[in-house]
Amino acid sequence: MTSVNFSIPRQPVDWRVVVLDTTASTNDECRTLGPWEAVQALRQSAGRGRRGRKFACGPGGLWISANIPSTGLDLRGAALHVGVALQSALRPVAELSLRWPNDLLLHGKKVAGLLLENFGGGCLTIGLGLNVRNEPWIEMPDLAGTATNLAALGEPPPLEGLRMSALNAFAVAFSRIRESGLAGAVADWNHAARLPRRVGLALRSGVTIRGSFQGLECDGDLRVLEDSGELRIVPHEDVERLHQEINLLDNDRPKT
Repeated sequence: MTSVNFSIPRQPVDWRVVVLDTTASTNDECRTLGPWEAVQALRQSAGRGRRGRKFACGPGGLWISANIPSTGLDLRGAALHVGVALQSALRPVAELSLRWPNDLLLHGKKVAGLLLENFGGGCLTIGLGLNVRNEPWIEMPDLAGTATNLAALGEPPPLEGLRMSALNAFAVAFSRIRESGLAGAVADWNHAARLPRRVGLALRSGVTIRGSFQGLECDGDLRVLEDSGELRIVPHEDVERLHQEINLLDNDRPKT
C-alpha cells in the first residue's frame, strides 16, 4: 500500500467555527461567510452530495463546511486535493481508501463524502459529511449494503477532534491547490488511490463502462482498461457515478 503524507501548513490557520444544532445545509450557511470560516451542524435536514443527490445527515456524524480562499487560484483538481488530504488526516483513526473523485471508503463501504461549491465572493466552500456514530441506512435503507461508519471499528474519536482533523486537511488542500494545481492533484490522487480497481462507470449518456480503473490522466480524465482489452480514456465530466466492484489488489477487505 502506498500513501501520501502531508504536513500542516507552516502558518497555522486560525479557523472561526460556528456550531449549530440543525440547519438545512452547512454549505449554504457558508455562502455569506469569508475565508477560513466554517459551519458545523449536529444535524442537516437537506444535506446533498454530487449532482444534488440526497445525503443522510442525522445526529452522531460530522457535518461541516468550510471556506478556503479561492481568488487567483486554479481550482481544477481541488476536489482531488481535498480527498487526498482528508484521507491522510484521518489515517490515525482509520485506513480509508479513495473512490473517485473524493469519497472515502472503509472496508469498501462509504464512510465520508465531500461536496465542493464555488458561490463566489473569493471563497471555495468545502462540505464534508463523515459517518461517525450515525447510521444513515436507517434513514435511507438503500444504503444498508454500501455505507458504514467509524463506530464499526470500535469507539470513535469525539467530533471535536475529527473536526480539527478535517479543518487541518482543508488547510493542507489549500496549500496543495496553490502550489501544484491540477498536475499535483492528479499525481497525488494516483499515488494515494489503490489501483487498479474493478469498476463500472455510469455515464451521463446512460451507457455503463466496465473494466479496470487504471488511474487519472494529466487532465483528470479517467483511464479504464475495458473488458474487451481496449484502453479507454473517459472524460471526467461525462461520468455520472463510479461503482466500485472488486479491488484487484484485495486490500480493502476487513482484516480477520
